[in-house]
Amino acid sequence: MGVIDDLRALSADDLARLLTARPELSDPPPSTLTDLANRASAPYSVQRCLMALNQFDVQVLHAVVLLSTDRSGQSGASTAANIAALAHEAPPVSMIEAELHRLQLLGLVGVKSGSWTISPAVARMLGRPFGLGEALEHSFDRHSPADLRVIAENLGLEPVVGKVGLIRQIAAVLRDSALLSELLQRLPAETVALLSESVADGVSLVTIPGLMQRARVSLEAAQLLSHGLLVPLDWDLAEIPREVSLLQTGGKPLRVYDLAPPPIAGGGPPIRHDEFAPTEIVAYISRLLFLWKEQPAAVLRAGGVGITALKSLAKELGVQQSMAARLVALAGAAGLVGVDLAHDAATVTQAGEAWLTENGPAKWVVLVDGWRTATHDIGRVADEEHPVAPLRVDVLTPDSAWRRGRLLAALSGATYEGFPDVGSLVQNLIWDGPSRWATTDSSAAQVIDGLLGDMAMLGLFRNGAVMPTAQALLDGDPLLLTTLAAAMFPAPVETFTVQGDLTAIAPGELREDISAELSMLADIESRGGATMLRFSEGSLRRAMDRGRSQAGIIEFLERHAKPAVPQTLRVLVADVERRHGQLRTGPAVSYLRADDPATLAAVVNSKKLSKAHLRLLAPTVAVSSMDSAKLLKLMREAGFSPMPEDAHGNLLSVSGELGGRKVFARTSNVRFNPEVERFWTQGVVGADISALQPTVQIRKLADRLKAGRN
Repeated sequence: MGVIDDLRALSADDLARLLTARPELSDPPPSTLTDLANRASAPYSVQRCLMALNQFDVQVLHAVVLLSTDRSGQSGASTAANIAALAHEAPPVSMIEAELHRLQLLGLVGVKSGSWTISPAVARMLGRPFGLGEALEHSFDRHSPADLRVIAENLGLEPVVGKVGLIRQIAAVLRDSALLSELLQRLPAETVALLSESVADGVSLVTIPGLMQRARVSLEAAQLLSHGLLVPLDWDLAEIPREVSLLQTGGKPLRVYDLAPPPIAGGGPPIRHDEFAPTEIVAYISRLLFLWKEQPAAVLRAGGVGITALKSLAKELGVQQSMAARLVALAGAAGLVGVDLAHDAATVTQAGEAWLTENGPAKWVVLVDGWRTATHDIGRVADEEHPVAPLRVDVLTPDSAWRRGRLLAALSGATYEGFPDVGSLVQNLIWDGPSRWATTDSSAAQVIDGLLGDMAMLGLFRNGAVMPTAQALLDGDPLLLTTLAAAMFPAPVETFTVQGDLTAIAPGELREDISAELSMLADIESRGGATMLRFSEGSLRRAMDRGRSQAGIIEFLERHAKPAVPQTLRVLVADVERRHGQLRTGPAVSYLRADDPATLAAVVNSKKLSKAHLRLLAPTVAVSSMDSAKLLKLMREAGFSPMPEDAHGNLLSVSGELGGRKVFARTSNVRFNPEVERFWTQGVVGADISALQPTVQIRKLADRLKAGRN
């Protein structure tokens, strides 16, 4: 019985729910049930469905794989009662039945003659059930006939002729519980203990140093190998055959089915970035955008903003480099900054320009929504061991949006004291999506720690508790979210106080554009209820480097500084401008010189040479942004007869073609088309399938497929 038969067994309503729960099966609409069955068995579709299952779902699927073929090799043993009996603490059979019907609505299992079956495609994707080893016949197939004869003799058998016969002969003994028990009684207690401890720990793979050099292995391991209770796999790795493990556990590979996620405990350490207020984050990113509007940041050849640019940004903002990386990543997730591939620079987008004109609450909502839907883990940019450059478009984590929603949902429904314990939080989250988190508890803990840092930075999680704003985000209530955000942002002020000691005090929150300008003119010394800044020669020089003039600076201060601008500050501004820019530098790719000023002036003013953008530096010297070889060719085409010279002024001969080297612009061929979960807090597949409400189009498609109409 294949997938096509399982689909035929579903009613039209159940088929519609299947198409709703697995939307990749209906886009584009399949023409027949056979087409639908092929899609449902495709590795991509199976993997996508399995990734949305919780731990209990996966355990039941593993049980069906294990029992769909019984110990004698005949199918028909995977009933709900037998599945429940695989655990030492068996759950109610009715609960297993309900779970199996749910998995049936997902197209993962079927029923034949009262026994549950699973398609080969799903079984292959799941791997070995419960982490057990391979079946006896498959395990012994790695042995040579000579090794098999030795094992048969050690088991007290008369070896038969042929490898297949030997494997069947050995497997018949080890599959028999009475014969296996008798064998274990004959072996030394230390040997049996090595096998029993591994099975009790749920381990099927055993590391044996010197395995390929049989004379160097321990006596206990050698006895297990010589009796077929361990099968060599690799240089120092051996496997316990599946049937041996099952007989050792009494046919119960599970202690208990994980019917619900483990609770979240308290007593954990404080969360990083809990000291930042949402208003500060908005102010930092506003400052970031003002800086990059004036001077875009260089990006790496491999993509993303490099360490040098981050260090400069961190210094400008007055934060740690890791925090600067988070701010860039957060701004990128919200679409406020991006990479200009034409100029290899990170700059402000049109959305970022519009964002700067919004009020504080609206800005915060945009940042939170960008974080919610981001297709990568923002915390990875601040990873101390393996940081990722912010704004890299090729570092994607398709499940990152689901992870954020699942974390918020778990914390929102949990009861604990203080901060959550990360270990228990990891176990709780892994239960609901074992395939969506990292492969180990430690790496999953790193991801969760980064997400908690994001939530604390955005003000969604404070002092170990989920804030009302996070609950509004979780519930999908944008109106309530905006209302709560408005309460976090006091009305911005437009004035600050400048004192005679060249310090400025800004009480409360300054308007973003005023704060950005003031932060450019002065260095931040302290933050708190009020922000203290200090004007200095270096800070004013920095502002003038960015195009500010004495008149513009004084005008800004007179407009916003109360009660008046001190004379000491006016004198300092005038003194810095007097010495600023006395020496000039600029870009030039090639130069043109002539002994006769009139000749050079005629060349510079020639319309035929407008592409060269020639500019006089002196009566006899002009510079151009064009490559010297191209300039030489363009001038000769315009009727002039220049001669090239080297760096020492020596004339060079003109030979070969005048065209210069070719310049290749780097382009990106990355196809950026990430998948987005249809539901943020919980994927459709993880929901109550029977409660799904298919659309009219899906119902019509299900009816057509059920009726067999094309």
